[in-house]
Amino acid sequence: MWGGPLGIIILFQPELRRALEQLGRGSFFSRNSTSEEEELNQSIQSIAESCKYMGKRRIGALITIERESAMGDYISTGIPINGKLTNQLLTNIFIPNTPPYTMELLS
Repeated sequence: MWGGPLGIIILFQPELRRALEQLGRGSFFSRNSTSEEEELNQSIQSIAESCKYMGKRRIGALITIERESAMGDYISTGIPINGKLTNQLLTNIFIPNTPPYTMELLS
């Protein structure tokens, strides 16, 4: 009797989790506002400039960008900066011999 609904829940568990996360964030029914799009474009520009600078100096960097899947387990192992993402900040994080950090952007 419960096999069908339980099977559907198990089968679509990742999609259901993602939908519930978006619903909890309030982004399930809303679209990005203009200010969020500008902030996103500025972040992309900062990441691109930092990668270009570090590439010329042969500085390695592993940058992850959170989208639908939460990265809380990885974020919890670092030191939160809670700063605005800029080219200078991002480049400074990856200069050799600096401690590991995780970044949580201010909203």
